[in-house]
Amino acid sequence: MDSIIFFIFYTMLVLFTIYTIKRKKIISNYVLIFNIWWLFWLLISFLNLGNFYAIDLKTYLYIYAGLFSFNITILIRKKNSSKEYNYVKPYLLTILLVIEIVYLFINIFYFYKMSNTVNMFEEYWKVRFVYFGIPIDNITITLFNTSISGHIYNAFKMFNLINFLISLTELESKNSKRFILVVVNMFLFSLFSAGREFINYIIIVSIYAFKKKLISKYFKFILIMCLVVLMMTYLREGSLSKVYMALITYFSGSISYFDYLMKVDDGIRYTGELLLSSVIAPAKMVLRFLGVSIGNSGMSDVGMKLMKMVKLSDTNSFTNYYNALATSFYWQFKDFGLAGIIGINFSIGLLYNYLYRTIKGDYGIVLFSYLEFLMILSIFSFKFMDLYSVFPIILIILLIKYNGETMKDIK
Repeated sequence: MDSIIFFIFYTMLVLFTIYTIKRKKIISNYVLIFNIWWLFWLLISFLNLGNFYAIDLKTYLYIYAGLFSFNITILIRKKNSSKEYNYVKPYLLTILLVIEIVYLFINIFYFYKMSNTVNMFEEYWKVRFVYFGIPIDNITITLFNTSISGHIYNAFKMFNLINFLISLTELESKNSKRFILVVVNMFLFSLFSAGREFINYIIIVSIYAFKKKLISKYFKFILIMCLVVLMMTYLREGSLSKVYMALITYFSGSISYFDYLMKVDDGIRYTGELLLSSVIAPAKMVLRFLGVSIGNSGMSDVGMKLMKMVKLSDTNSFTNYYNALATSFYWQFKDFGLAGIIGINFSIGLLYNYLYRTIKGDYGIVLFSYLEFLMILSIFSFKFMDLYSVFPIILIILLIKYNGETMKDIK
């Protein structure tokens, strides 16, 4: 019976996706890629290709509640904007480029520092530990001297993302300088962090190319970034033989992890503190610094729980343990329960509906690509509670909509 119920909702989501394809253009259809993404990983999870422990139907129903709450907003019809945004003032683009150049020197410094801390040729596995300050043999070595320096670095990394988004429009006019600089910076960052952030950029550029119907034109750029990801995977794992199972484990494992956390839920709800954590958490940190006695933030409490490794499988060939990534629905559930999953995703859908109706043009497509990327990441976490994820949305809108001389009538 559980299987039948699962596939009833699955079929409903497939049919709704097909309906939106017929009703909406690719550019303005903000649920299409999101639905295809989730339909794929829901099927992988249900077929249990990762050999995880059995998942309760209730967990899948929570996920479906979030998916349909977001989807239903696309049915809301209001008048579209008649303005197109294809222009950003040159001096603003120059300022962003200067920030990217400064970021290059910062990355060179941290790459040099990491190289002198870890033998990157023989002990590359230590790089990730040093970057995050995780103890090795009870000894903690950190790349960033203070938490403030870490936040400053993340701010530059955020502007790297903004420059990357802007560079997508410049590539069409064969201006690749900004793009090359961004890629070099991300390559350096990946080397001294052992991260796979290039995957995020691959997803964004793929969405942009898909919406612009320019897949063939952007293919070489996507290929270059894919090669970097494979190289980073080889450095981290020492082999490429486990890439397939690594992908299955990371993506479908988050659904299994969400299921585990629902089964051991402590009943605590944070009533919006997680959703507003980018404001509340820093405020509590400042108050503690000033000597005010105040408890940990909800983000800190939940984050500590998610750091604990838990066993999700006995036979997964990549790893039997998982942590950290519990889908966006878990964070929403910890705030308001099922009402949070439904209400928050519906609200995000309303925001997307408004933005997709009122912003047009090349920079609009850039913004949409990033917005849809954030929803794809819902399989891992809830990015709308992260200031570094939300700020690029605000800045891009300001750049294209409120700097004057930005609009032209669509004929």
